[in-house]
Amino acid sequence: MAHGAWYKIRSLLEAADYDLTCLDLTGACIDHTDPNTALTFQHYNRPLFHFLSNLPSGHKVILVGHSAAGFALTYALCNFTNQISMAIYVAAC
Repeated sequence: MAHGAWYKIRSLLEAADYDLTCLDLTGACIDHTDPNTALTFQHYNRPLFHFLSNLPSGHKVILVGHSAAGFALTYALCNFTNQISMAIYVAAC
């Protein structure tokens, strides 16, 4: 998540047989929303929360967050406990 960094290594992870989804938070990188319009934490993190809310029952994910996405990871860990098996902070808040 965040800064589009995962799009650069996506093919390497997929070649190593990982299933992954790259998410941008609202107004970050590939998401062309004006970041000045994401005035709440919930709006900024909507893509992540939507993804986690729609996971199949019993499905768990590993989340990786960079920079300010660390805040989103912490919030997700508190609110989507059953959907997350691990959170990895990479130079994250």
